[in-house]
Amino acid sequence: MATVESKHWRGVLIDPLTESFEQVQIIKKGDYWARIRALIGYTETELMTAPGREHVFIVDGNALLKDDANERGFFRPSLYPDPICGKTLLMGLTVPEGDFSDCTMPMQLVQQVVSFPKVRFVGMTSTMSVEEHPIFGQMTVQRNEAHFEAIPVGATGRTQ
Repeated sequence: MATVESKHWRGVLIDPLTESFEQVQIIKKGDYWARIRALIGYTETELMTAPGREHVFIVDGNALLKDDANERGFFRPSLYPDPICGKTLLMGLTVPEGDFSDCTMPMQLVQQVVSFPKVRFVGMTSTMSVEEHPIFGQMTVQRNEAHFEAIPVGATGRTQ
């Protein structure tokens, strides 16, 4: 018996402004990236591999550089050191191919491993160093570190 392939991927939309989780479907055919960008509201996207490398967070890679960063809200997966700005789509990822697949994480687990820290982005520092890479030799490496401050109880964190 032939297997019928689904026309959709199932994912989880995480919205830090409403602190909500929503199961969504992304149509595979055509320009699915346009549909993903419209869903999360960004034109630039970046993939952040979730622990275990079987899932990926699709985020706005430049969110902290935008004027409205503190108005997008923040979320933090439990094994990430820093908050991530704005909406994200959690999708499955095939290993080792790296193609999208259905998010197989149960919703209850997603809700357990994602928190919504009450923080405000206050700036970023950059450092540069020359390091030895095993394949490329000497390389200049730039590291950026985001800085956050806790939002006092009762404050919104949004720019006034």
